[in-house]
Amino acid sequence: MIAQVLTDEQIARIHDASLRILERTGVVVPHEDMLVLQEEVISYVESALREIDFSDDALGLDVIDRASSRGTFIDTANTVEHFRKELWTPTLLDRQFYQAWKDGGADDVQQRCRRRKQEILDSHEVEPISAELDKAISEIVSAARRELAAK
Repeated sequence: MIAQVLTDEQIARIHDASLRILERTGVVVPHEDMLVLQEEVISYVESALREIDFSDDALGLDVIDRASSRGTFIDTANTVEHFRKELWTPTLLDRQFYQAWKDGGADDVQQRCRRRKQEILDSHEVEPISAELDKAISEIVSAARRELAAK
């Protein structure tokens, strides 16, 4: 059985609440960096909206039944197989304890966004366009220039 966790209304409410939280806490991020943070938020929302597998295998009902005598099923192969799929791990939002965060340089989310943006810019390689697409774009630009010159 598959179930959707959040309704569209719930998603809109989470979105609005997130914006209010950012506004109230004084988070100000330049727009280019905000795109990186939005990618993180989208990743979380996609994780929250994913379909949940309620199959017997995913729930591990037989594993739980067999493990009941031992009192744990956390160390079973079934748990290992399914556990990581259920987690969302942020890349920018920090979930460390305060002292670990402080000892690690105490980077705030804006600094992490800027660093990630720079990593993306430094590593991105633009795929070349086809000759046909290049020709079509050139024709559009030429037509636009002619039209603008006529005005």
